[in-house]
This record gives sequence, C-alpha cells and structure tokens, in this order.
Amino acid sequence: MRNIFTILICAALAAMLASVPLSIHAGSPLEDDFKTPPPPARLQAYWFWVDSSFSKEGIAKDLEAMKSAGFGAALILNVGSGALANPPWPDQTFHNQKYFDAIKHAAAEAKRLGMTTGLANAPGYTGTGGPWVPEPRLRSPSL
Repeated sequence: MRNIFTILICAALAAMLASVPLSIHAGSPLEDDFKTPPPPARLQAYWFWVDSSFSKEGIAKDLEAMKSAGFGAALILNVGSGALANPPWPDQTFHNQKYFDAIKHAAAEAKRLGMTTGLANAPGYTGTGGPWVPEPRLRSPSL
C-alpha cells in the first residue's frame, strides 16, 4: 500500500512538472520587462554632491551618463566637510540660492531624460541627522 501511494505521488508531481513551461517564450511580457525594465524597476544611484563641487554642466553630463547606463533615478546626497582648501565654486554652498537652483536644474534634466531624482533627508551619509542630534538619541531609535 505504501509503495502504491509513493508511486501515485511521484506520478502526480511528474504530471505537474510536465505542465510547467521550462522557458519563457520570446516576446513575452516578462522577457520584455527584463530586457527593458519599466521606470520603477530601473537601477537607481546614490549621487554624491561633495561640498560645492557641482555645476549645471556637470549635472547634465552625470544624468546623461546614468541614463545611458540604464539608470532610471538618482538620489542626491550632500556630503563633505565644507572645508575644501580650494572649492571649485566657493559661492555655491549647501542651502544657498545657487544650490537650490542646481537642485531645480537636476530635476528638470532628469525629467527631460525620463528619470527621477530625490534628495536625502539630511546632509551626510545617514538619515539620523547631523551634529544637532544628541549622540544618545542615535543609539536608541524612537518610534
């Protein structure tokens, strides 16, 4: 009796496996989406803006390079110490008008290329804040 049950289970599994297609047909939606992912599924990049080392020309070139490499989005992270010895553009610092103009330009360029941009919620590498957040708070998250 036990052998018959085992044979029946094996036969049922074999029948199920035989009915599953082993390859994706050319031109199927899954294959098309894999080859050309829809915008929400495309690669996304962390885009580091170090101190004042950004320009409108550089922004356009960066986004065009990301687009040609298959990226669909970029998250702008403002990093740096603000203490560059010879900053290339000393008059455009974090949160001044030229900085905001550059952000607007990045958003417009991304839109032109069919991409999206985002901004990190605070300067630096983490979302925990900056020097204004007391150190003990960083150790115990509040929910």
